[in-house]
Amino acid sequence: MTNTALRAGNSNSRTITFKGKKHEKFYEEYLEKCRYQDVYHQALVYCLGIDRDTRENVNKIYNFKTGCVKTMQFYFSLTTTSLFQTSPPVAKSKELSTKLFGLCSDESIISHRMILNRYSLFCVYFDQDSSGQTKIHEDRIVQARVIAVAEKVVRAEIFGVETSILARDLSFDWLGDARERFQVGEHILVRILTIQGDSPETLSIHADVKSVEGNTSKENLKNCRVQGKYAGTVEDIHKGTVFVRLELGVNAIAHSCYDSRTVGKKDKVSFVVTHIDEDRNVAVGIITRIIKQNL
Repeated sequence: MTNTALRAGNSNSRTITFKGKKHEKFYEEYLEKCRYQDVYHQALVYCLGIDRDTRENVNKIYNFKTGCVKTMQFYFSLTTTSLFQTSPPVAKSKELSTKLFGLCSDESIISHRMILNRYSLFCVYFDQDSSGQTKIHEDRIVQARVIAVAEKVVRAEIFGVETSILARDLSFDWLGDARERFQVGEHILVRILTIQGDSPETLSIHADVKSVEGNTSKENLKNCRVQGKYAGTVEDIHKGTVFVRLELGVNAIAHSCYDSRTVGKKDKVSFVVTHIDEDRNVAVGIITRIIKQNL
């Protein structure tokens, strides 16, 4: 069987743009130490040479004799600034390879992408500073990228780790359909609730959005009065319970509707408060009529 690394060496050469003299010197020096000087290893050495930390610790990352990655020997730090980028710098490996080396298939970037992704995970989630703190830790607010949205859940990527955030963790407000508020590709702030796993391969994260935004309903509830009549919008209906978001910024629950028509999601309704549940921060009451149906 033909070695893919050898086949890759037949690619047309292109002019390479370096970050600086140190980057270029590193590239020329360490590419010679690789077992092959093909596009795979060109991409690997180029990426490892961009940042000073990876240049200075390259031998802790990669074994040039065996061609193996030292996945559990990463003892580096990412800068604080990089934590709030869209994604770790190494996540651009495919674009970088295509632009610099003329690679046009996923196969051509698998090796160094895997190396750098594991490296970034270790740096962010496991590497500790002098105080024993990791860059990403519980209760920290960080940026996440939305990669999928369903009615009751958002799938997000937080620095290389994917996690699902359920509707109850997305907002203190009633949220009938997450697709109305979140879009694939947008960046949101999340709070890290728990981190589990002792290696990049077993890493899992639980995060929420609502604790970052805060609970305005609790404060607005003070303006709500028993027997008060308020307009609101039906956000969800579940097992006979109607969840209404009142216009004064309060979550409300109704178990009955006096209107002869069947109430539906996104209907605008008139709501009368019969009880205020301070423990759950919701107003309980009755829908007296449907102001406007969402047909």
